Amino acid sequence: EINIAYNDGGAVVMGYYYLNPTGQLNNTIRASKFSDNKATRYGGAVRIDSEGNAIDASEFYYNNAQIGGAVSINSKHNNIDHSNFEHNKATDEGGAVNLNTEYLVINNTNMSLNKANYGGAVYVNYWAFNAVVDNSNFVENEAFSNGGAIYWHAQKGTVNNSAFYKNWVH
Repeated sequence: EINIAYNDGGAVVMGYYYLNPTGQLNNTIRASKFSDNKATRYGGAVRIDSEGNAIDASEFYYNNAQIGGAVSINSKHNNIDHSNFEHNKATDEGGAVNLNTEYLVINNTNMSLNKANYGGAVYVNYWAFNAVVDNSNFVENEAFSNGGAIYWHAQKGTVNNSAFYKNWVH
């Protein structure tokens, strides 16, 4: 708790490509709590820059960054499952999660009371595709420009069996 990074990943950075040329690390964050972390750029709590990682059964509260208030994902084939994101804030994109690449699955996850300029809870960038949001809840997330819950700026994505309640744009 209470970590500050003056660039990316307030608490954790998972794999820069120059450290692992294959880009595949297959790490998992499981049953963990991230609160009050801050990064000046990407991922207030976590920045993911390698393929095949998972966040499972974890909690993210009161994290802050310019892009991806709690988590910023910049590589493909990553999953977020059975997790909670509350009160996270991005000054630009993705109050809880910012996705900058392809094949992210958000499953059985709750996102509430997150804030950003674009995408109160989630921002899916224009070069991201094949993202899936499944069986997830979006409650009282807030955007100041577009996308109270999700700002989907990409193509070929899917939202299944998810609930949206009292999300709004100023």
